[in-house]
Amino acid sequence: MPRYTAKLSSGDGSIIYKQLHAHTAKDVFVYFREEGYFVFSVKRNFKWEKKVSLKDFLLFNRELIGLLQAGLPIVDGLAILLKKMPSSAMKSMLTQVQSKLVKGASLSESFRAFTHLIPSYYPTLVYSGEQSGQLVSVLQKFIIQEDRKRQAIKRFKQALTYPAILMAVAAVALYVILGRAMPEFTALYADSGKELPVVTQAVIVLSNYVTAYSPYLLLAIVALLFLRPLMRHGGILNASAEKLIMWLPVLGSVWRLHNQNSFISTLKLLLQGGIPMAKALKTIRTAIPSNLLSDELEKVWNDVLCGQELSAALEKHTFFESRVIEMVRIGETSGTLEDMLEHLMVYGEEKLDDHLEWVSGIVAPVILLVVGAFIALLILAMYLPMFQAADLISQ
Repeated sequence: MPRYTAKLSSGDGSIIYKQLHAHTAKDVFVYFREEGYFVFSVKRNFKWEKKVSLKDFLLFNRELIGLLQAGLPIVDGLAILLKKMPSSAMKSMLTQVQSKLVKGASLSESFRAFTHLIPSYYPTLVYSGEQSGQLVSVLQKFIIQEDRKRQAIKRFKQALTYPAILMAVAAVALYVILGRAMPEFTALYADSGKELPVVTQAVIVLSNYVTAYSPYLLLAIVALLFLRPLMRHGGILNASAEKLIMWLPVLGSVWRLHNQNSFISTLKLLLQGGIPMAKALKTIRTAIPSNLLSDELEKVWNDVLCGQELSAALEKHTFFESRVIEMVRIGETSGTLEDMLEHLMVYGEEKLDDHLEWVSGIVAPVILLVVGAFIALLILAMYLPMFQAADLISQ
């Protein structure tokens, strides 16, 4: 999601600037207005900032838990961790956090300015731990939660790596055959003056298109590589890319499941921390990577604010499976919503794993088979006129 800087006025009339990751400037305006600020302006930040590695941030939280359990104050513990922090991005952020803590801010307030670098629901979760006196327990649950997410993303990347490599190699092979080898054969056949087989004529036409439009194709690939950071940081490009992904048969299901699982697990964690449902939904909306789900969660959040149950609000939208809605309804009715969310989280992870196994076990061989057959057809088309000429000579 893109990062925005808001110029605000607090209750005492002082001017302050705060940053927030959000899908649109309107979301930032609404967020800070509901926090009690008067919003003067909201501006998009186009300067890329190095994101803190989730792995490094989880390691920091593990070490912080150890120091807190040993009885050290947070400020002293942070000073110890800063001395051995290898990551420059983490060190820069934690130095500013330490400065805020020394001035009297709480840990949650100190991290609230860095939601563009860390999971954006982290300050809200830490606040719940501070209020309940269960900060260590909350941080432990946060680590477990984010570790599960990180492992899911890792499995997702591993499942798609082999098919992606196959498609890249196939694209290069097809370009070499159609764009380089076939024009040589075309010139040879043109000199013979003989009528070519239909399949060879079709491949020649395809080769002419590849030769003519290959510079534009190369420019398109370069443009995609250039636009990739913009797509990752949100906006219209991000939404368009997501709609394309959702349209794809297999990848769309995987993406939907990943975001659905992310919503369920984060909601469970926030509710366990004592965060009210409406505030939890508002927090998740700015933390979720999916633009489509974020838009639906805004409507769900408004419905919950108006007094509707979560299941009734979710039922109005198409992103969530019917099973999820029914389990949430059962949890609300029986007073065991957190337990039901845990069951849904396990169910979602198992289903996602099944999809990823299917991708790696079925899709990759199918791609290999189709591409191999197509390359064999191209080679046959190139040499078929020679075989026909050889038959005529032998006769």
